[in-house]
Amino acid sequence: MKTRVGMDLILGSILLAVALVLGLSVDRPARAATINVSATLKPKIVLTMPDSAANFGALDPGVAGSDSVAGNVKANVTWTLTYSATDLSDGTNIVSISNMTYQGTNIATPQTFSTLGGTIYSAQPPTPNNGFDFTHTYTLTFPWAAVPSTYTGTVTYTATQ
Repeated sequence: MKTRVGMDLILGSILLAVALVLGLSVDRPARAATINVSATLKPKIVLTMPDSAANFGALDPGVAGSDSVAGNVKANVTWTLTYSATDLSDGTNIVSISNMTYQGTNIATPQTFSTLGGTIYSAQPPTPNNGFDFTHTYTLTFPWAAVPSTYTGTVTYTATQ
């Protein structure tokens, strides 16, 4: 009987081993899962103007003074750069902003500033990576009729789609 029990044990062990081997090697259907990925890229325009002032110093009437400002437009869409401007004032007296011009990057001919504003660059293509660098040189000439004083005004650049 001992032989029969030993044989049954050996046979049972062999059958278990065969079942395990066959069970592990049986092909099972692959399981898959699909992930739907969705995101919306927003239009983006970044205008950087590291120069926040144009300082002409003391000028003689009728003699032009100049100063430059730099900027950068980085955009993933078509963009336009416009400006708005105020007249120059000392709080009492006014000198028209039309006495100041700008020219520079891609602007060969001096353009006169206006309080009505204007377009500097129109419908420009996207400027990824480093963006579009520009430099504008402002030229100001005080008319002889202007009252001597210190005048200030603003030019505001706006980049839009």
